[in-house]
Amino acid sequence: MKIYNRLRVARIVLQLIFNPKRTDLIFKGVQIVSEDGDQKIFNVIENRFAENQEFQKMFAERYNPDPPTVQQLSRYADGTFGKALYHHLHNNNLSLELFPRFEWRRPVEYLSLRVYQDHDLWHVLTGLGISLDEELVLQAFGVAQFGSPISTLLVAGGLLHLIWKSPLKAVEALGKVSAGYQLGLQANSLMGIRLHDLFERQLNDVQELCGLTVAAKVSELKGPEMQSQPRIGVGIPV
Repeated sequence: MKIYNRLRVARIVLQLIFNPKRTDLIFKGVQIVSEDGDQKIFNVIENRFAENQEFQKMFAERYNPDPPTVQQLSRYADGTFGKALYHHLHNNNLSLELFPRFEWRRPVEYLSLRVYQDHDLWHVLTGLGISLDEELVLQAFGVAQFGSPISTLLVAGGLLHLIWKSPLKAVEALGKVSAGYQLGLQANSLMGIRLHDLFERQLNDVQELCGLTVAAKVSELKGPEMQSQPRIGVGIPV
């Protein structure tokens, strides 16, 4: 990456350390990296998915599901993946329709779109809420899933923010982040699963399909404060 762009990204990281809720800065950082002439960071991520046949099939088919509304999700039966997603969105005043939708030409761009689409679905599958601690854990889960350098920066920035605010809490969060990373390594590749087609299935069945032993892990990963808070952003693979 060019020195000028490295400085611009470094400035964004510093801003995120002081205020990790600035989602707009994350999108700006992704744009800077995308426009840079050095594509090595993209090649690393794309090579990781070159042999993922299901992901490559979705890319070739241009699989791009419309986001369901909260009202649509509320109609699913209790115990289903769709109803669990409804409760997550409704309780936290969120909407899948807020995430950007854009055209893509190469796999890494398509991967970015899919991460935006599936981020809240991952919250449901892992049982993680939207507190700062838990968002960092989900970022670490994403690092293990798709090897994102920018998600790694987000984890590092979030931990530095916690060190600045509460060193003891940062130490506690580090253990949870590590557990989230290990969970991401153990799980199946979620980018190769059409999660939006599974809302009618039981949540436990979808978790099993994804290779997530959530019941044994969630108590280790949850943050101490579970009330609704402004979120720090979504996992971003580029």
